[in-house]
Amino acid sequence: MSETEAPSLKRFLLFAGDTYYPCGGWHDFIGSYDSYEEAAANGDIDRNDWWHVIDHKTGLRISKAPS
Repeated sequence: MSETEAPSLKRFLLFAGDTYYPCGGWHDFIGSYDSYEEAAANGDIDRNDWWHVIDHKTGLRISKAPS
């Protein structure tokens, strides 16, 4: 992939971060995953105070960790 090519995204997008210092928008993007379970498992780790999983196909937020 060249520098001008955008990477392809998998269906489930994970955004996560710190409650006190969120970067906002795509700056909080962690990665994309084939399954909700895989995305949620990567969001539910000690370093994240909050996380959202977005279904890239429908555009809906399907999960949110308590903040």
